[in-house]
Amino acid sequence: MLFTRRNREKYRKIAAILAFLLIGAMIIGILLPFVTYAAESENFIINGEIGFNNRYKVGGTTPISLEITNEGEDFKGEIQIKILRQEYGNVLDNIVYAKDVELPKGSTKKFDMVVRTANMQRSFNIALTSGGKTIAKKTIYATAFPPERGFVGVLSEDPQSLNYLKDLELGKTVGSRLIELNENKFPTDINILNDFDAVIINNYDTSKLNKEQIEMLNQWVSGGGTLILGTGPNSDKVLKGLASDFISVIHKGTADATDFFEMEQLGGRIFDSDQSLQTALLEIKNGEGILFSGNLPITTLLHQGKGYVIVHHFDLGINPIAQWDGNRYMLTELYTKHIPVFAQKSNNEDQYYDNSSFLSPYVLRLFPRPEQKGLLIGTLIMIVVYIILVGPVLYWILKVKDKREYGWFIIPFLAFGFSGAAYLLSSNSGFNSPIGSSVGITYLKSGETSSVIDITAGFFTPDTGESKITFTKDIHPQISDVDQSFNFRNNGINNTEKKEIISAKIKIGQQDELIFYNDQSWAMNTVTGSHTVNFSGPINASITFKDNKLIGSIQNQLGFDLETCILVAGDHYYYIDNLKNNDTIHLEKEISSSNTKGRYEALDEIFGPIYDIRGMNTKWGSELSKEELQSLVQRREIFQNYTNRYYMIKQGSYGINPKDLLSDEGSSIVLYGFSDESLLGDVKINDMAIANYSQNLFVIPLEIDYSKADKIEIPYGFIKPYITGNIGFDMDEFENIVYLHSSGSMDFTYSIDSNIKLSELQIQFTTNSSVDGAYIFNNESEIWEELTNLPYEGDVEKYRNSEGKIQIRLDVLVDNQKDNRIEVPKLRMKGDKQ
Repeated sequence: MLFTRRNREKYRKIAAILAFLLIGAMIIGILLPFVTYAAESENFIINGEIGFNNRYKVGGTTPISLEITNEGEDFKGEIQIKILRQEYGNVLDNIVYAKDVELPKGSTKKFDMVVRTANMQRSFNIALTSGGKTIAKKTIYATAFPPERGFVGVLSEDPQSLNYLKDLELGKTVGSRLIELNENKFPTDINILNDFDAVIINNYDTSKLNKEQIEMLNQWVSGGGTLILGTGPNSDKVLKGLASDFISVIHKGTADATDFFEMEQLGGRIFDSDQSLQTALLEIKNGEGILFSGNLPITTLLHQGKGYVIVHHFDLGINPIAQWDGNRYMLTELYTKHIPVFAQKSNNEDQYYDNSSFLSPYVLRLFPRPEQKGLLIGTLIMIVVYIILVGPVLYWILKVKDKREYGWFIIPFLAFGFSGAAYLLSSNSGFNSPIGSSVGITYLKSGETSSVIDITAGFFTPDTGESKITFTKDIHPQISDVDQSFNFRNNGINNTEKKEIISAKIKIGQQDELIFYNDQSWAMNTVTGSHTVNFSGPINASITFKDNKLIGSIQNQLGFDLETCILVAGDHYYYIDNLKNNDTIHLEKEISSSNTKGRYEALDEIFGPIYDIRGMNTKWGSELSKEELQSLVQRREIFQNYTNRYYMIKQGSYGINPKDLLSDEGSSIVLYGFSDESLLGDVKINDMAIANYSQNLFVIPLEIDYSKADKIEIPYGFIKPYITGNIGFDMDEFENIVYLHSSGSMDFTYSIDSNIKLSELQIQFTTNSSVDGAYIFNNESEIWEELTNLPYEGDVEKYRNSEGKIQIRLDVLVDNQKDNRIEVPKLRMKGDKQ
């Protein structure tokens, strides 16, 4: 008995020690998320990094860097990385990214791969495989950041001097989202750069970046990114690698800034240093001063496409700015004041904001179908002939010849022959071989000769099982979020049993491959990708306003025609049909607030009632073929999907969304045109060439040219407001309507170029039961005056502040018994060039 007790006590101690070791291991695993486990095979040493210093953004494009040493025999196989796609109950659906690899004996090689994450994934399994067998593997742990929080990149030769930038409030504190970059780590993939909220360059020689990296940086900013430059004594070094057409700067020497009043106001701290701030005297083309030391501009804002460049005329990493305890507060206030996306993230944690273009899978199914009348008639004729031939004709012949016993092999022979004929006839239809349907969207500025095309493609095959899609162009293929084929492939899975499956493999190499497993016949596999397209020439335009008309010209030198062209000018839609290659069209379009239409009404007028065949034939003046009808339906759906944006601001938000809502790509005039040119490149499915139907939308923002005009007039609908309010509201851009959730006030702020001297302005607004009062702010008297629909003439400059902004306020009341909505007020103006 005593022996038993001693043993039990001994076992308890052993169990306690094991439990302590287990808990300790778990704690170490939590505290050390970046630990990598050794490869299972002693012949291979695998080291790697996920994203940036083992940090990545969920839903983003994540670079993976691997270094593999082979201490065994020569190896040829694949690197495979497993990424969790979705979880369906107890079923884990994974995608494998793969790359061919050759490792001679004793060699060490580096490999770079790019993956698209979809879920918060703490561990990434890296495997070396050969002949379907796993030879070695390793697990790398990484920290995931939520999709709404991007990285902030820093290029600097002394990054430690910028550590205070971790305390910036851009949505939330930057913290560990601050990523140190260099010329070796700076992305050359625009999709990776899109995971960054901002890139900061300070005390860094930008000429170290290669041409491709500079082009990606320019493209990223133009697409909506924010570039922040710290210059001062290092201005020449910071600016010399940047393209002059991207940022045009004339360096006029240096000056010492000693007046820090504005910085103190923004930072809420006294600048208690006796040191002056060494600044560079920079003249920046199209720049706007946003921070001053007295009358000396020390920070300039430059709009570049849809993005922003902030140029600090001082170095962010040297004293006195680097040691000032108000530096992070000052920069936070400055950035959120002038960069809409930062203000949006900072002021509203609960806001839902969707400005992405959703491409419905329905659009991809609208590729032309071959006419089936001939096939149907031919099939009916064969059936009739077969019935007659096998029935009375054959019976009569055999009876006359008294050879009726031959019927036992003549009838099967005829059946076999007619079946073969039916097969040959059906083989001429488009439904017996793989088919592709792709939609490309290209944002192309006037004057540009190259751009990135974003592609969504649907692929169909009659085969079941494995479908291998091969691309000749490097488009970085990804499985689209709209792909619903998983639901069809895996209906037979028992969700009560925990199971892990591989639904697809993306293989990157000289030719990109995407393999879908367990495919069903004619299931649509949806793939997204992008690549750069070089055109023969640019779109050139010269457009201005005169006498309430939009006049000018547009020239097409792309190398192909643009069809179904639509010019969107403010709230007006003009159908200009085709813009042929090497052709110029001349515009003279009447602009009147009385003939504006809602988008749906305008699109019905342009395309016709697409679901009413008789109405479509009447609209286009002839009977449309099925292919023509499908093309019109598809183009309308693409245009509508692309331009249909919706902003929802949840109840209880305050002072949010100081953003240029309702603007089409940052421009009030945009040319949209379609082309069915094959810009995707050749595609094969299971090594068979396919018929690929392409439809591409070109989005081309155009600028107003006032270079030859002394008088300037801008009609209603062209100057779009920032919208802020102490209420909750939804913004429907498609109909120019604000839906109200609570009573309060809403401010509409209109920005007018400071180079224009105002002579007249007028606000068009609608009063209804939801509007309790309408006001305009007088900057001279600093009071809100009652707003009128009548023109303001004479001394109208008093309604514009020093930043060129005009403020309108509507007091709104919400009645739960009514449909509470208001139209966004519109502004028109006249003026002279300063």
